[in-house]
Amino acid sequence: MSDQSVTFRVSLRFSELYSANIRATARKLRWVFYIWAAASVVLIVLLVFANFDSVFPLAVPVIVGGGVAVIFFPLMNLITPFSRYRHPQNREGITYTIAADGVHLEGPGLKADTPWGRILRSRETPNAFYLYLGPYRFYLLPKRCIANGNDAAALREILRAHFPNEKSLLTA
Repeated sequence: MSDQSVTFRVSLRFSELYSANIRATARKLRWVFYIWAAASVVLIVLLVFANFDSVFPLAVPVIVGGGVAVIFFPLMNLITPFSRYRHPQNREGITYTIAADGVHLEGPGLKADTPWGRILRSRETPNAFYLYLGPYRFYLLPKRCIANGNDAAALREILRAHFPNEKSLLTA
């Protein structure tokens, strides 16, 4: 295991917060839309083939409720990142230190240590590293905040040491 550590300061952009929020909620949203679509199809079939007067009172709440969900979820995906973007910790930045014993965070009003045992998995995308604490909770580490290629390589090495079976870590 590596004794290296990588330290960098992160202040997230709105676009990064928005895409991370979409990534975190996509699975939940997909099932909401599937259920609404299935219920709507069943109701439309019933409206066509059954007695219109008995099915119509059921159809209106399902279709209207689904329509509200279609509007509500995208709005929440805009509001949540906006509130995090305006938070003082994000504006002033948080210093992340990724070390052999875990992830250390320090910022305005924040000092936290997360041991590797609490981090479930890691993922690297072309623009960022994600360290998952749960299905919808993660540390977002944008690559633009990493000073140079050596730091990115050191971070990958630390992550590979703690997540040897992770196939989502890029090589370059």
